[in-house]
Amino acid sequence: MSARRRALLLGLVVAATAWARPSGASPPVVDHPPVAPPAPPPAAPRDTACERADPPLEEPAALGFEDAGFLDVRAACPRSGVFVRPHGAALIAVPEFYGRLGAGVLVGGRWAVRVGGGAGAAGAVELTAAMDVVAWQFVQNASIARTSLGTGMATVGAVFHDLGFERDGARFVPALRLLLPTSTAYHSARAFGVDPALVWAGRPVRSLDVYGSFGYAAWGTASLDGGGTHFWHGPTLALGFVGILFRYLQVVAQVDFLGRTSGGDFQVERVSITGALRLRVGRAFRLELAVGAPMTGTDRTDLVAGVNLSVLDR
Repeated sequence: MSARRRALLLGLVVAATAWARPSGASPPVVDHPPVAPPAPPPAAPRDTACERADPPLEEPAALGFEDAGFLDVRAACPRSGVFVRPHGAALIAVPEFYGRLGAGVLVGGRWAVRVGGGAGAAGAVELTAAMDVVAWQFVQNASIARTSLGTGMATVGAVFHDLGFERDGARFVPALRLLLPTSTAYHSARAFGVDPALVWAGRPVRSLDVYGSFGYAAWGTASLDGGGTHFWHGPTLALGFVGILFRYLQVVAQVDFLGRTSGGDFQVERVSITGALRLRVGRAFRLELAVGAPMTGTDRTDLVAGVNLSVLDR
């Protein structure tokens, strides 16, 4: 083909292409679908003994020997809820012709507050408060008999689950509680105290929970009639077991130790045992009957008992 003919053919192709395209139209563009950015890796789960347990780890025994739940063992897993606990105590010393009976109604609550954007047990601080809204006491010796009635002591505190750590499948959590001098039942003195502790809990086998606490408490009384102030301090230890008979029925056994130092002299205030039967009604309600007694020490209380009704969120 001659050069003249090739030029003529090329001109015809260009002219046909220009005629077929609308005026002002741009050349066709191939539309490719957008490419999504890669998804970020999933956040590592905050896996603790509290999240691994199913059903959830059980609570310590709901009974204590001190006012307003002071020195009671706290739970190592965060929960929110409220409770009411009628309770009583008795000391009967026949040879000394001395007796003391006490009763009260303890009301309290706990609130798990999320801190620092954390999740699960590792991201919570649990605030606690309790007060004996009714406190009654009867005391009699060879010469007098006295009865008092009013409001009792109060406690406030916190359990720092966000500072907890794991060891051998158990959860360890620091806690702090204050005893406040709110009582109106005892007119001649006011009590106060502080109760720091490290609490822990775990489930070594499916049907048994183990928990405990160790700390060092300080407490005292201030007389309102010129009797001065008395101050004590000492170690606190507790070890407890919860046997899960069924999902909604448990038995609790707990051993407590309290030492007391005053004026440089150390004494064993109390080595006590506590037993409880706990019934869970549905997911939230718990009804517990508990009794306890000192086995040795300077605490001469014969028996303490209580009925605890609580409503918890898990």
